[in-house]
Amino acid sequence: MARGINKLSALAVQKAKDPGYYGDGGGLWLQVSKLGGKSWVFRYTRNGKTHDMGLGPVHTVSLSEARSKSLEHRKSLLEGIDPLEAKKAKQQAAKLEAVRHKTFKECAPAYIQANRAGWKTPKHVQQWENTLEAYAYPIIGELAIGAVDTNLVLKVLQQQVGSPSEPAQFWYTKAETASRLRGRIENILDWATFRGYRQGENPARWKGHLEHELPARSKVQKVEHHASLPYAEAPAFMRELGKRKGVSARGIVAVDEDVDPTDMNQVLWAMATRATPSDDIDILRNTRGSPLDPAQNPPEKRFFGSKALINACKDYRNIRNFPVRTLLRPTVYERVRERWSDLGLPGEAPVVSAFDNALDFHE
Repeated sequence: MARGINKLSALAVQKAKDPGYYGDGGGLWLQVSKLGGKSWVFRYTRNGKTHDMGLGPVHTVSLSEARSKSLEHRKSLLEGIDPLEAKKAKQQAAKLEAVRHKTFKECAPAYIQANRAGWKTPKHVQQWENTLEAYAYPIIGELAIGAVDTNLVLKVLQQQVGSPSEPAQFWYTKAETASRLRGRIENILDWATFRGYRQGENPARWKGHLEHELPARSKVQKVEHHASLPYAEAPAFMRELGKRKGVSARGIVAVDEDVDPTDMNQVLWAMATRATPSDDIDILRNTRGSPLDPAQNPPEKRFFGSKALINACKDYRNIRNFPVRTLLRPTVYERVRERWSDLGLPGEAPVVSAFDNALDFHE
């Protein structure tokens, strides 16, 4: 009766020359390639699919060693463990062990370098580097990237800032900066997981995680608008502005009190929705200029110029019928901001400083 296992001998392995497979039994095969190379293969079937698992070349792994490995894999199959999956998991664990000392401070610049080409300006890169240097590195910078957990992320976001006599929590005092930093930490940790430097859920994610501990940015950030300049005072202001040293101003925009004059996005919105070019733009000619103004040539003309006065206020003649301004709800903004990168949009979500808190409710 032929043996079911241990069919091959050391001499038979040595003499095998023809390309093909030579069975030893129990799923162990000797593979001879067309070029004459010899290696061991463990062949098994799992869930109706046949798999070949390499065990090493003959010149490195002996016949007895190949049989021992084959026996270990057969035992694993009896316990419901896929040998190939177990091998991949072991390799991944070894890889993580090899990079376990890669710190957060090492990973952050690598992430920035990998993504800076998709960011709009060098200023964006500088903002990343500055916030990480000021608030994240002192706490988690020297820690292994895989060791950063929820408590450490909260330690960064809830750290005390300000003077020792008047300490304040980072998340409440600098809500916008803290919120952006949280997103940056989340991106760095996601990148580290992608590169195999860490495993598990992202402890810096907002949805379904940190939102249970920290209030939304829109709930804690208080927006205080600067007072708008009364329209009637605009000419006097322009005259005073013209006396300042430097390149002279090109114009002034008058906005209503519901528009933050320091927020360029809101000012541009008011100009686009409330100003009619044919009626609401006045040109002030022969106004005070500046010898530094490059737009005025020849140089002797630079002491005089012109300015545009733009009325971006509601049309008072139709004030009763003027459309009501609609504002974004904080809850909608937070949902969009959290999914900004998932939606394939570049950079970070734009900053919104005006919300309709009266309509802020959970749907």
